[in-house]
Amino acid sequence: MQMGYDHAKFSGKKEQEPLILAMEAKLRQSIANVQDELFAKGALLETSQTAFMNQLQERIQSLSVEKEVEDSMECDETVPTTNNDDTPNKIRLVAIDVPKSSVHGLLKHEAETNSTICDFLDSISKGSHVESWKTDHFPGYQFVEKTHVTMMYWTETSQATMRELFGPHCGAAVDLYATGILWDDQVAALEVNVSPMTRNGKDLPKSQNPFVHITVWVAPTAEAWMSNRLLNRIDQGLAQRVEFRKALPLEGIVSFWNL
Repeated sequence: MQMGYDHAKFSGKKEQEPLILAMEAKLRQSIANVQDELFAKGALLETSQTAFMNQLQERIQSLSVEKEVEDSMECDETVPTTNNDDTPNKIRLVAIDVPKSSVHGLLKHEAETNSTICDFLDSISKGSHVESWKTDHFPGYQFVEKTHVTMMYWTETSQATMRELFGPHCGAAVDLYATGILWDDQVAALEVNVSPMTRNGKDLPKSQNPFVHITVWVAPTAEAWMSNRLLNRIDQGLAQRVEFRKALPLEGIVSFWNL
């Protein structure tokens, strides 16, 4: 209200206007009603300044780490690393790494008998070579290089939990089954089922991702995490899904991707 008076260049004195006086009275009454709670939440200026500086430093450090990760990623991927010392690296995600040649071979096989998939692959390949997806190595536009299933992500759990649940399975082979492909104008992903057991007969925890998938393509202006929205976008009529005639087998290896 005061800004309104200022912008209108009101000629009278604001402190004498009934609306301004009523607003101040209501504000004072509101503060009085909760003054005990406000006092209870109060802190010394020095304490507040210290807390603010600590939070600011933590955020700057966090942004520095995120920037390093972005610089080392292709789409949303970081290269899996191994530890050679006693200090464990900070895990970014638990993944089941699937060879891109297997993923691309599966897509080509399905495109040969499904014109909808074929047309989609043609459309997203036009950024480089129109038929690039038909080659052996998919040199096309923004095809994901490090194809994988995300089982657990660092911002959604603790480092200890990731190590406890998946540490014993690192390096183990796992069977996966692709049941369809989903896409919109930003991303494309294979919908997959992960075997509940590794090939060496150990129980494997389920993926924490509601939509278990392998991202296969990302538009230049998009990011791979957008694949998580595909199921909802299907319901909204903003994405497409083609179900495969039968579940198609793939094989992956459990690994930690470190920051």
